[in-house]
Amino acid sequence: MKKLNGFSRFFTRLTKIPSCPIRLVLLSLIALPLIALLISLSVDTYRRYLTDSANAYQLSNTVLARTVAQTDLFLDNGKFVLEQLSKRPNVRSLDPDHCDPLLAEVSALQLAYSTLITLDAQGHLVCSAHPVGLDQPTKPDLADFFDTVSQTQQFTVGRPHIGFVTDRWISVLAYPIFDDAGRFNGAIAAGADLVHYEDIIADTTFFEDMSIGLLTTEGVNIARSGSSDNQVGMVIDSPAFRLMQRQRQGVALAENQYGQRRLYTFTPIRNTDWIAFASVDEAAIIGPILKSAITRLLWLLGLMIPLAGIIIWLARRIASSIEHISTTMEHIAHGSLSQRATPQGPTELRNIATKLNAMLDARDRMDLRQQEDTARIKYLAFTDTLTGLPNKAAALELFNATLAAAQKHNSNVAALYIDVNKLNQTNETYGHSIGDSLIMEVGIRLKAAMQPGMTAARLMGDKFMVVIAHLPTPEAVAAYADAVLSKIAKPYRIQGLHLSVTFSIGIVMYPEDGTDSDILLRRADTALSAAKLAGPNRTRAYETGMNSDVIRFTDTRNALQLALERQEFEMYYQPQIDLQSGKVVGAEALLRWNRPDHGIVAPGRFIDVAEDSGLIIEIGKWVLNDVCLQARTWRNHGLDGLTFSVNISAVQFRQGLVAAHVHDALANSGLQPENLELELTESIFLQTDVPVLSILADWKARGIKLTIDDFGTGYSSLQYLKRLRIDKLKLDQSFIKNLTDQSEDYAIVQAIIHMAQALKLKTVAEGVEDEPTLDQLKLLGCDQAQGYWFARPMPASQFFQWVNSQARR
Repeated sequence: MKKLNGFSRFFTRLTKIPSCPIRLVLLSLIALPLIALLISLSVDTYRRYLTDSANAYQLSNTVLARTVAQTDLFLDNGKFVLEQLSKRPNVRSLDPDHCDPLLAEVSALQLAYSTLITLDAQGHLVCSAHPVGLDQPTKPDLADFFDTVSQTQQFTVGRPHIGFVTDRWISVLAYPIFDDAGRFNGAIAAGADLVHYEDIIADTTFFEDMSIGLLTTEGVNIARSGSSDNQVGMVIDSPAFRLMQRQRQGVALAENQYGQRRLYTFTPIRNTDWIAFASVDEAAIIGPILKSAITRLLWLLGLMIPLAGIIIWLARRIASSIEHISTTMEHIAHGSLSQRATPQGPTELRNIATKLNAMLDARDRMDLRQQEDTARIKYLAFTDTLTGLPNKAAALELFNATLAAAQKHNSNVAALYIDVNKLNQTNETYGHSIGDSLIMEVGIRLKAAMQPGMTAARLMGDKFMVVIAHLPTPEAVAAYADAVLSKIAKPYRIQGLHLSVTFSIGIVMYPEDGTDSDILLRRADTALSAAKLAGPNRTRAYETGMNSDVIRFTDTRNALQLALERQEFEMYYQPQIDLQSGKVVGAEALLRWNRPDHGIVAPGRFIDVAEDSGLIIEIGKWVLNDVCLQARTWRNHGLDGLTFSVNISAVQFRQGLVAAHVHDALANSGLQPENLELELTESIFLQTDVPVLSILADWKARGIKLTIDDFGTGYSSLQYLKRLRIDKLKLDQSFIKNLTDQSEDYAIVQAIIHMAQALKLKTVAEGVEDEPTLDQLKLLGCDQAQGYWFARPMPASQFFQWVNSQARR
């Protein structure tokens, strides 16, 4: 208390203001702005750290993806070359007189490889593009890749080692050679100089603070950028490498071999034991932020000390002006940062108010910079990095939004599908750098051809899309498509080469060609295929006869209307089996049409007509009611604990009645919601004019189970998996049917199952038709399966008997 009284007397003598309220005002004017600005500085510094860290991760991930893609392209090219050579009779014969000249000729053309050799089934060197080492026994460093290729009989990438031809670090690419009976007869191998991987990394480095590298799982350095000791073949041992060695893929903060903490993003390279990584020094992120914060703090302190003296001096002259500024400070201290001081009173006080406003404006500018950074991240997520055009995700979002606006205003929309013909041939002939440059030039010409209300996008490697929102007639759209074709089909001059490139354009229009985005895009692709068949540099507008007969559509639509009235539809049920217990846990309800004079008709022959005509709404309502009533009946007869899944069409969502239909089906049947499972296609989540997320959230709240059908075959996104409590992911049978003999399908299925396990989702495999496939799914950790191996789809009566017979086993 004595200290407080002493400070009060000191402050009174200093300010010569005896009034206690005025002294409090002065203290508030000095202290509160300082505290508020310090808090603002701390919060802003923390936000900048989060933003810069996110940007660094985003850039690292982008660079890493490009590095992996370029490395995969290099290895795939090597695999292709070796595979083609392994089939040549001169190579398969393992006769040096025949294969040495061929290997020498190919080696002269393939500069990426230091040498080409063949080995017999015992690993002995037989043929070589260079005579070096032919009279020597097999080198010890050949055992690595030869043992692997002889065991796996597949394409192999060996460990890095010093080549016996070039005496430089190489990685050996090897491919098996088979005799006429299909038996392993040896291997063909190429030594790829590791300098090519350094070139790949150099091409993908964005800024100097980033380090990119390729390592083997044993820590051998293949290539690396951003380091002063970039030694090929050097063994790296650090906490960061050990982390990458354990996890193989992910993102983490870890120390390198020099004790520096860096942000690492890393992933494996397929067909190898290599790991690609990109890293940024944590100090490079934090240093500029801390330096800026300290500078601003010193500037703030230097400003506040003289400002306090000015405030005290002015307070003795005019208390009313101090009172006004004090009130403004109190607003700021309470979080009202939009408040601005009104300059009034003496010149000094007006200057203080102006500077205070300037500080608040500076904070607004910092918020603006943060918004710009957020916009940059969004740009990277929705932009094709090669052409600068919107990517596939952005194009689909734009197309759906344009369709929604057209439906509201009763206007037309057109879409052009543009394909660069024989782009793969260009890549194989001139290299991917020429192909990429060609795609960039096509993008530039498309941008130049855009008019108001038009947007060009790149969907994938050789395919572009143009969304048109203002041309009123099909004739105008066709004329514009011809104009675009004439611009982009002119010869290209790229890196000294003159390239004549042909294009094909498919045209589709809303509402003439359909009202659903999925249907329109499929028909645009159909029109594009027709344009390709017609020859180079052709445009084709969609016609019904391109993929189905108009008469068939009309007859089918009329027959479907009668089928609803005559109750010609039947539900078949295919059991779903738990792979751990082997028990029946549910069934998928599959629609069948018992059409007079046609027999049982599968939905693949009429569902597209039902969607185009809108009859899918009533058909879907009937299916929900029939399945729920049947499931309730079975439950009353002791068939309890099963879940019955029903497919929901995207068209049903768009009409806005599906939520009421599901609710009515459960209410009318008395079926418990947890016994109903709804299978959704990924295209549902692209609809912008329907509150999809709120409908799905309501179903989840009621206890209904949700499954994503055919996951991975459409517009896959993790956003809805994160925002919704999806129960299952259904693996499309296109991935399952070749699971045991196609490594790509195996990798996709494995990745989906691992992702589902991480998100605590169940997986269901459809189309299981043999025991080896079933065993493979069990090993991968799949939860449930259905298919002909267990049972074909069957009518309700047969399904009831089948389930009871299974229970008695």
